[in-house]
Amino acid sequence: MKKQSISRKLAISGLVMLIIAIILTIGIGVSFYFVGLKYVDKPEEQFVALLFNGLVSLALVILISIVFIAYFVLSIIAAVKTENTTAKTLTIVGVFILPILAFVGLIMIIVFNKDINKDNTSSFNKDNNKQQPKITSNQNLFLNSSNDK
Repeated sequence: MKKQSISRKLAISGLVMLIIAIILTIGIGVSFYFVGLKYVDKPEEQFVALLFNGLVSLALVILISIVFIAYFVLSIIAAVKTENTTAKTLTIVGVFILPILAFVGLIMIIVFNKDINKDNTSSFNKDNNKQQPKITSNQNLFLNSSNDK
């Protein structure tokens, strides 16, 4: 069995949080429909139904906010840790703009299952680590030009 990467675990957690948040959002609509004033006949019952409906929706909104914050954090961390740039881009754009893109990006991270290697240095970093030649003031035209005005 292949070892699971950290980005894959985070992407699975983020995907679960997104699905839970969607279910809770649908739950708010259902609570308004079933507990709402539609089925209440007496004026005394309308106030109680409205109060109960408000408390249920407030609790669901707080729970949805917590779940969305967890989804946001887990998705961003998974996107940063993955090596697949397409999945990284889709997830980050999806988190901020369109959640269906984040959904696709997280699934790609799960399928790709590969983290960025900490010891892997890119060619850019290797080039920057090479010893630079010493430049004297005679060789550098910028240093020789006088800016006295």
